[in-house]
Amino acid sequence: YHYLTGAASWLMLTVLTRMYGVRGDNGNLVFEPGLVKEQFDNSGYAGVSCRFRQRQWKIVYENKSRKDIGDYEIEEIWINNMKLDEEQTRQKCIPAALLESLSKETVHEIRVVVL
Repeated sequence: YHYLTGAASWLMLTVLTRMYGVRGDNGNLVFEPGLVKEQFDNSGYAGVSCRFRQRQWKIVYENKSRKDIGDYEIEEIWINNMKLDEEQTRQKCIPAALLESLSKETVHEIRVVVL
C-alpha cells in the first residue's frame, strides 16, 4: 500500500540523499555521507546503487577506521579505479563533465574513502 501513496518513494529518496549522502548539484554528483559506524559491514564497507545522468552507479563507502558520523571526513574518491584530484575530493563531488564522458552502457563504480 505504501507504494501507492508514494511513501516508499520518499523513504528511498531520503535514504539515498541523507544516509548515503548521494545527490546532484548543478550536474555534479555530490557525496555527504550520514552513515553511522553500525551501518558499515565488518570490513568497513557500505554501498548503494542508483542512476544519475542516465548512468548506473555503484557507490561504496570505505570506513576501515570504523569511525562514526561526525568523526570521519572524505579522504579519497575513486571512479572506475581512477583517483580524483585533491580539489574534486575537497569539494566532495565528481564534476558533470567527467560524468558525461563516461559510457551509458556500463555500471560505474565509485569508491569513497573516509578517515
